[in-house]
Amino acid sequence: MSNIDWAMIALYFLLMIGIGVYSAFRVKDSDDFAVAGNKIIWPILFATLSASFLGGGSSMGRAGQTFNDGYVFLFAASGFTIQTFLTGWLIAPKLKRYPGAQTLGDIMEVHYGGFARLLSAVLSLVFCIGILGAQALAIGTIFQAILGISITAGILIGMCIVMVYSVAGGMWAVIQTDVIQFMLLGIFLPVTLIIGLYQIGGPAELVAALPVGHFSVIGSYEIATFITIFVAFMLGEALVQPYAQRAFCAPDPKNAQKGYMLSGLFGLLFFTITATLGLVAVVLFPDIAPDQALPTLVKSILPIGVTGLVLAALLAVVMSTADSYLNSTAVVFVRDIYSKHVNTVSAHKSAPTATP
Repeated sequence: MSNIDWAMIALYFLLMIGIGVYSAFRVKDSDDFAVAGNKIIWPILFATLSASFLGGGSSMGRAGQTFNDGYVFLFAASGFTIQTFLTGWLIAPKLKRYPGAQTLGDIMEVHYGGFARLLSAVLSLVFCIGILGAQALAIGTIFQAILGISITAGILIGMCIVMVYSVAGGMWAVIQTDVIQFMLLGIFLPVTLIIGLYQIGGPAELVAALPVGHFSVIGSYEIATFITIFVAFMLGEALVQPYAQRAFCAPDPKNAQKGYMLSGLFGLLFFTITATLGLVAVVLFPDIAPDQALPTLVKSILPIGVTGLVLAALLAVVMSTADSYLNSTAVVFVRDIYSKHVNTVSAHKSAPTATP
């Protein structure tokens, strides 16, 4: 890579840290840290929610899986975008019926009591920590591809940066960085696809060069495998804390609904782009490891200057998910476990009450 590319990546990291430091001055209380003061209108909610679920699995993971199996994985995993759209339409507005809610535990306690809140918190923590670990691995993989360093060193560098801005500025910092990350990935990953298709000769040449079955709806999957993957993506991440937290950030039910529904529609488009990038990598670099499909394309086919921006976009995709899950882990632990069961004397608030 050129010095210009390195400068672009460095500038991106400095911007993320700067946003964290700036946002720290806006954090006055727990509402600011956890739900950005309930002031996030639907266009910003759409961007931050999209950025939060478009992580390593949605970018490198889908590209790598499609590299191996073809479009069948895109179709099987489409349950996630359907679930996001339906959640926005039917459920997200109802989350705003609970004034002061910051976690799903707040809502569980209203209806089922303190034990349900604790159980919800423990399950949320296990899930969030697991996803956070997966995103850390994805960050390390990208750093390995960029710098040639070990994955462990890449994880330490990337997660230190995520921790600096997300801990300093809370949800204000997470949302602002998410919007920037959303803009980067929304622009530069489609640019990468266009350039890749141009090098191959166009969509028709891509289809002709691919292995038989890579455009099949079922592909090499058994029907049971396809249904299992679809159901897992349909239900597996429905209303997890980082996504529900975005709805809590909205000022009213209408903003929560619009932001969520648009995010589901965008997800379908984005997943199609990353999956197609995996197919482009099959044709241009058939001998690489599947998890290197997207980083290899970015490093190999883009012009000087753009390479650095797209690598920054690729890091943005993963870091946007990592910062969301890190923030949610902290909020759930402090609000649902520490304040309620460890430091009960200084508990922040009682559970919110549902409004009609």
